[in-house]
Amino acid sequence: MLFNDFLQMKVDKTINLEQDGFVFCPKSGECYTLNSLGQTILSWIKSGDTMDIIKQKILEQYDVSEVVLDADLEDFIALCVRYRLVED
Repeated sequence: MLFNDFLQMKVDKTINLEQDGFVFCPKSGECYTLNSLGQTILSWIKSGDTMDIIKQKILEQYDVSEVVLDADLEDFIALCVRYRLVED
């Protein structure tokens, strides 16, 4: 999957995202725990931010190269899609 495929993702409306990074997916019955950045990214997606906006926010807040960020974001979003936490 290409990064551009994720430009406008949405958090599945049935997902329960807690302040401590705990995520419950009623569709699968699975629970997940996200680190603080993963939680923040899902929150940004939930609020309607595009991947381009999310990428810019991360670049402003963290010391990371754009190349590394692109790869990491793509991996994270692919996992979110795989576990049905986000939808397009």
